[in-house]
Amino acid sequence: MYRVRIVIFVFALLPVLVSLGVWQLNRYGAKLDIEESFHSRRTDQFTLQDLQGLADPRFYPLTLTGRFDNTRYFLLDNRILQGRVGFHALSPFLLTSGETVLVDRGWVAGIPDRSRLPDVPVVEGLVTVAGQSWQPAGEAFLLEKNRWNDGWPKVIQAIDQPDMAKALDVAVQPWLLILDRAQPGILQRNFAPTNMPANRHLGYAIQWFAMALALVMLGAWAIRHDKNSCGKNNNNITKNNPNKKQEVPL
Repeated sequence: MYRVRIVIFVFALLPVLVSLGVWQLNRYGAKLDIEESFHSRRTDQFTLQDLQGLADPRFYPLTLTGRFDNTRYFLLDNRILQGRVGFHALSPFLLTSGETVLVDRGWVAGIPDRSRLPDVPVVEGLVTVAGQSWQPAGEAFLLEKNRWNDGWPKVIQAIDQPDMAKALDVAVQPWLLILDRAQPGILQRNFAPTNMPANRHLGYAIQWFAMALALVMLGAWAIRHDKNSCGKNNNNITKNNPNKKQEVPL
């Protein structure tokens, strides 16, 4: 009877394991596309006009000249660097051409007393900064929406550029600039094109498929031994009743 339960268990769990493996393979493909875009687009320099109207404006190298708004900026909460919790400082950058770009200046450590916010160094005067364009992939999952306080800086849980532009009362570009290292205004750079490398998804897919294969082997073993047991039982019945004649129905 226990072998029947094993077979039922196999048929119930096998689709789940295969589905998880396929899902991880799809994630692997998507992350691989992102990583390829990240590396291929960093081979040249682009301008603000080059990014206008692009469906995917991520990972384009840019060099911009303007001024940081040191009085109004956002602190993106719950950013982790080397096991420490902090913020990403997102500052408006007013270009000499008149446009405004939100700049991710990097990571700054949080203060244990959550009622206080970390100080972000000011950047005075006209500066030229280099970095790459970036845009969040879809909406972030949040337990609660951003709650805007009246003053500055504003602590946010996710990047919502329409709301951020409304708070600034100025139009901003639909992407952010991630500063390169050693740039004016840079804090601690904490950026990766994806939150998990593509190869890790491939490794997870292989694990799920390996578990599915092991489950199939377990089911095959249970079915084979169940058939062998039935055959042995029939042989024992025949040996115990060698002279018993079969009744022929009329």
